[in-house]
Amino acid sequence: MTCRCLLQSRPPLRARSLYFYVRSSTAFKIVLYPHKTLVSDQLLACGAGAVGRLLHSRAPHASSSSTLWLREAATASATPKNLRGSHNLPQKRARKKPVAVAMGPEKRSVSEAGAGSAVSAQPQQQQQPRKKQRKSSSPDALLTAEVRQAAKHNDPLAGLAAYDKAKAEGLELNISAMETLLYLCSGGRSWDTQIANSSAPAISAATAAEALPVTEATHSADRPMSEGSVEGSSQAVQACDHQPSSANGTDPMTDSTSKQDARKADHSTSLSSEAWADIAQRGRAIWQEHEQRGSANTEVAYTALGRLEAMAGRPEGALEAAKRSLAAGHQAKLRSFIPALKSFCAEGDFLQAFEVQSLILEHDLDLTEEEYALLIGVCAHGAPWAQARAVLGSMSRELTGLQESTLAAVQRYFRSAAAKEALGVGQSEWVVEQCTVSEDGRPSCCTGQLQAMDLSEEEYEAFGRGVAALAAQRERKPRDFEAFVSFLGRNGPYGAVVDGANAALFGQNWEEGGFSFAQIQAVVGQLRCERPALKPLVVLHQSRLKAGPANEPTAAAFLDKLRRQKQLYSAPFGSNDDWYWLYAAVQAGPTALLASCDEMRDHVFQLLRPKYFRKWKQRHQVYYKFKANGTALLTYPAPFTVCMQHLSDSGAWLFPAAQSDRWLCAMPR
Repeated sequence: MTCRCLLQSRPPLRARSLYFYVRSSTAFKIVLYPHKTLVSDQLLACGAGAVGRLLHSRAPHASSSSTLWLREAATASATPKNLRGSHNLPQKRARKKPVAVAMGPEKRSVSEAGAGSAVSAQPQQQQQPRKKQRKSSSPDALLTAEVRQAAKHNDPLAGLAAYDKAKAEGLELNISAMETLLYLCSGGRSWDTQIANSSAPAISAATAAEALPVTEATHSADRPMSEGSVEGSSQAVQACDHQPSSANGTDPMTDSTSKQDARKADHSTSLSSEAWADIAQRGRAIWQEHEQRGSANTEVAYTALGRLEAMAGRPEGALEAAKRSLAAGHQAKLRSFIPALKSFCAEGDFLQAFEVQSLILEHDLDLTEEEYALLIGVCAHGAPWAQARAVLGSMSRELTGLQESTLAAVQRYFRSAAAKEALGVGQSEWVVEQCTVSEDGRPSCCTGQLQAMDLSEEEYEAFGRGVAALAAQRERKPRDFEAFVSFLGRNGPYGAVVDGANAALFGQNWEEGGFSFAQIQAVVGQLRCERPALKPLVVLHQSRLKAGPANEPTAAAFLDKLRRQKQLYSAPFGSNDDWYWLYAAVQAGPTALLASCDEMRDHVFQLLRPKYFRKWKQRHQVYYKFKANGTALLTYPAPFTVCMQHLSDSGAWLFPAAQSDRWLCAMPR
């Protein structure tokens, strides 16, 4: 076997590693360990019938002999040209037992071998990777695995089959398996469909056919989707509301495996309503058996019980399950009340539905758009105008753009007999139609002007406390964020906060792009020109201030000026600078602006209460882009807020669509 060195001559270094190309397409490495210094001067060829220039020692150590080791390094390319040096071969490989290259009866250094000696070695055969031995699982663990596998496919029959098999073998469900099985029996991922099919037709009648095609219009390119989307709301509630409660740390109601396997076959869709009724009955029997044994029930189990009661058409039982969960000392969660709320709304019982809403608000839980759609929909069953108006007012404060299903519920209410109670003298009906809104906030369907809706003073304080609490909780060193709060107290308030990293990286995803301090300077300069009364603050991570671009003369001068003016803050290592610029902008109050093109959709911002965050973002975020000459073009918030509003001039109610520029207008006539 012939080997040929692919490295050029190198200077003498201790522990030099040389790579060789072997005709068998296997690369080997000669490792000259630190206890001996062997130096390569020239290329080496070695093998049967080949005599090459050998390594010789320039600085031998005390020992007169050294050992040359040969061990496998990587699989090489078929042609040596593809390997231009040692850096092309993997540096981290599994450790293998080194094989000594025999040099005679005794181990001799290469320098002793002489120029005419030949070195030959047979590489060690590759060791076969050891197969991992399967750990023997207990019957209980196998049962849990089968039930969880059934949950991945949303297959309640498979879960019940595993349960029956366990009972036949004398096994009992552990807490995790019991929760997952109850989750399956209560509908699993499709429980909304099951409650709609098993209850009165009030919910299932909410079809898009009744609604005006508000979302058929062209999507707006100027309004970010996050401003009108309810996804941030539901995800934010899930982040704070859904926490693992099982013994193994998983939650079948929100387990990530369910989301990952949502694309797999959903076996529940092939089941009839009669089959689901039998499955729900089995689920209640399993619950009773578990309760008779005196086992502790978790919040997840109580939520599943509430779903089972709702599927059976017993909303009072669903509400009782939520109350029992609270009485057992479990943390109040929105999902515990949803089965009762949906069931009461499905039956058109607005009195009980608003009782559930009161319980939710008593525990400081935020309703999402889905719950508001249920409440405004149930108002069509004879609720007084005062209650309907209260729901509309809450929607105006806490929601922005509305989904099509919510707009359909709004239309059903304003077309109902109950809505006529709000009509004045000489008015006979509500006219519900589509409309557009001009750039200055004037609707095409009626007279009036949309207003800019911002947070109240109390809401600003609550929002600021929430941001600070989350930041301190997630910082490695909470004192770092406390130091920033002190900095703002000494030098603030800052009316224009700049997300430095976002500005510097905007449009830089090209070959010669990089971190541009010139773009930060352009944004700051334009803010000073157009909003001279607002004191700017640039927030950057400390790593950005120590990198190469920050040392360029222009950038260094710009940063020094900001430091002298107390208009630069560097988030320390281990901190997330997002919390810093967000808190600074919120703390500055109603007149502050945040210059950033970050849509703030990631998990960090989903932890914030959406009823504060989305409306604040819409009123205070400034977007930018850059001209060819480097000048920044700033886009300020619109003069009105994209949210549901009531126009006193015409008495009309306007509802924005989340996925288009269209609005829904309900106007008395």
